[in-house]
Amino acid sequence: MLVGKLGMGGFGVFSMQVAAMFFFGLSDFGISRAIALLAFDRGYIGGDGWRRPYAAGMRYSLMISTAVLVAGPLAGLALWHRLSG
Repeated sequence: MLVGKLGMGGFGVFSMQVAAMFFFGLSDFGISRAIALLAFDRGYIGGDGWRRPYAAGMRYSLMISTAVLVAGPLAGLALWHRLSG
């Protein structure tokens, strides 16, 4: 179905992007699903077609890393408060 919709070139780009997300462990956070949805856009295969899926992946990665950076110290403070009291 994807090959028929995207063509061979688009499917190759899609496969490489999803494989990169799996490699970096980001597949469970919806990034690969965002790339899959963007893959059905007509502009995906063009010269700058990679920018929208890339931007979506970077945006999700930034949101996840921000959540971890905020939650980590807060969890550490809560644990320190519990252990010291």
